[in-house]
Amino acid sequence: MSLCVDHPVQSSKALGAGAEAATQAHRLLQQQHTAQKSQGLYLLLVSYGIGLAQKHTIPECKRPLKEQQEAGDVDSSEVERCLKLADYGKYKSVIKNRTFSRGKGNPGHTGYVEADHIPPLDSLKKAKFKPEFGELNMINPALYDMVMSLENDPRGMKLFAVQVTKHHHRAALSTGSSRESRAVRGVLARRIARGEAVPMLKQAMMIAHPFVSQSMRDEAEISRRPPENKCSLSEARTTKIYKRGFLGLIDFNYNGTNEPKVITEEERDELKDYVRQHYALDQDRVISASPTGGCSQLDWHWKLLVRLRHQTLDGEELSLWNVDTIQ
Repeated sequence: MSLCVDHPVQSSKALGAGAEAATQAHRLLQQQHTAQKSQGLYLLLVSYGIGLAQKHTIPECKRPLKEQQEAGDVDSSEVERCLKLADYGKYKSVIKNRTFSRGKGNPGHTGYVEADHIPPLDSLKKAKFKPEFGELNMINPALYDMVMSLENDPRGMKLFAVQVTKHHHRAALSTGSSRESRAVRGVLARRIARGEAVPMLKQAMMIAHPFVSQSMRDEAEISRRPPENKCSLSEARTTKIYKRGFLGLIDFNYNGTNEPKVITEEERDELKDYVRQHYALDQDRVISASPTGGCSQLDWHWKLLVRLRHQTLDGEELSLWNVDTIQ
């Protein structure tokens, strides 16, 4: 009886061909996977359990996020968690914490979120050139230090910012080069130079809020093309996000363990009560906020913007208005 044994050369060739085919198949799968990720949004939803982080991908990541929302596959709560909206703190920490954007072929936050400085960097920079600025170091040393910090930190990496959607950031009056945006940033610059921290922060929150900004423009009959919207958030969720960011802004400026502080403990409590009262989930309360009990800050700003439509900004933009009418 003879024993049939495969020829060693033939066996080796067969093994080599099989290995090469397996490698090619694996490479093809990797290419297909990379192509799928690059076609649409690839984001990670991070849900934290007890000491353990679990990663979940948004369904059908090859489809644009807005399309998934319109189909009902993803809701605004998932978008909020995924994009880490209302994440706040120092600007450098906010942008560094965008873990969902990491990884090869993962566009993550690109085109979806931006970190919004409150108050705007432009207002802090302009404050230095206001005539009242010379006394700020005596009136509010912490606010003075904030302005002067931009000499070594022009991007405001160590200043407060909150993460919001790109279209909400671009819709805010605090952003952009329009006449009304430059004007209200000038109002804040004068407030900063005078050391008027509480009214400055109230007004900074107003012009950072997309709903309030749009209402002010509508009342002043100022028409601007809305920015592109790559994802959708309900009005209630948007208000919740900004409310959380505003409360973080107040704590950042109080900074309880350090001296000096931008605001006192009493001013911190006043500002938090103001935010809880006027930035509730009812949008009508957001738009009709009247913190002074008399003429609302919104009415005040609307009047300024209405006047702005009929006048030219020559040199000192604040010459148009009496900025002492609101405390």
